[in-house]
Amino acid sequence: MVDKADSGLMPTLTSLEYVTPEEMAELERRSAANGVGPKDLMENAGRAVAEFVESRYPRAGRVCVLCGSGNNGGDGFVAARYLAASFDVSLVLLATPDRIRTEEARSNWERLAGSGVELHTCPDVGALEAVAGLIERSDVLVDAILGTGVSGGALREPLATAVRMVNESGAPKVAVDIPSGLDPGTGVPAKPTVVADFTVALHLPKVGFKGNGGYTGEVVVAPIGVIADAPLGVRVFQIGVGPMQNFAYLVIDEGSREGMVIDSGWEIEPIVAVAKENGIKAKYVCATHGHFDHVKTIGALADALGAKTVSHEESPLASDVRVKDGDVLALGQTRVRVVHTPGHTMDSVCYYDGKDLFTGDTLFIGAWGRTDLPGGSAATLFESLHDKIMSLPRETLIYPGHDYGDVRFRSLGEESARNPALLARTRREFEGLSQD
Repeated sequence: MVDKADSGLMPTLTSLEYVTPEEMAELERRSAANGVGPKDLMENAGRAVAEFVESRYPRAGRVCVLCGSGNNGGDGFVAARYLAASFDVSLVLLATPDRIRTEEARSNWERLAGSGVELHTCPDVGALEAVAGLIERSDVLVDAILGTGVSGGALREPLATAVRMVNESGAPKVAVDIPSGLDPGTGVPAKPTVVADFTVALHLPKVGFKGNGGYTGEVVVAPIGVIADAPLGVRVFQIGVGPMQNFAYLVIDEGSREGMVIDSGWEIEPIVAVAKENGIKAKYVCATHGHFDHVKTIGALADALGAKTVSHEESPLASDVRVKDGDVLALGQTRVRVVHTPGHTMDSVCYYDGKDLFTGDTLFIGAWGRTDLPGGSAATLFESLHDKIMSLPRETLIYPGHDYGDVRFRSLGEESARNPALLARTRREFEGLSQD
């Protein structure tokens, strides 16, 4: 579930080219207030590291991930889990599991059970030396030992020995966010510090990278979903419902507590529960289109919440409110605009609150809606995607109608660089994609 709230942001942080540890911590705090917290960021970070290793070293046989007990180690846990789908992966934890410091990292450590990752716990130098051969035999080493919390000086054991083993290996070395031992604020290296071939910088490069290419190697910046800004007074609850991976959404105006449901889906209980727990006065239950998996419970949910049903004027649904392109639904001080996006169906609409776009089956993360069902048209969907959705600001967050992607939501800017439907340059090219 995403729960996104205003956090009193300073917009200057969104234009940084390099970030200090304090600025990064503030960005993460704000992102958590906007609904993308440590758990989501850790998952996105680990996945990004794994994707880089897979793309850079596709022929590697064995990958060894060395992890500390903090959140940098947690990023390594996630990376190892994803890498296990493509490589023979071993993980060296430089602590005992009970010393893992955060809930998010502990959770991802526990998820490694049954993942196929070979786990080694090495809380001291003796235990670490027992797996020295494993490190030496690896084709790629991933450094997730220390993150942005390090501040120069000499590393304690067994971390110092682990860093020396990494540096003595002839295998390529990929650092997670920052080479272990390098001070992210001052750039002062600890004794010793990992000498990486690549550093996957999470969200932004760190100030300490400047002048330290000998430690960082090539820096690759990986977006991890940090949300530093959000429209004031808007919260979004993303709720999984039913057997077809549907998302239902509760969008609320914080000042008035007025809200709307977008796509009721299969079951009303989880939506009603969230509304009651948060004191939401639901005004509308809206449909993005008339397919049964999105509207099966629309009437029952509206009755339970005392709300009006909403659908497009071409919808087969018998709704209380019929809307067309450009109409606006008011929730306290928040205004939600209806964007008619036919193509998947003729009645397909998106709802736009000025920052978030709820796309139903028009656009998914990494994919788009079918056009081979009654009322579907690839040519029309291409126009909806490129003339309407792509005209919105690049920071707009895309919230899809199904959990089909590698993340639950993504900015339009990021999605437009990845999604084949948005990359298609012509209607004919898109129609070819739709026919595949």
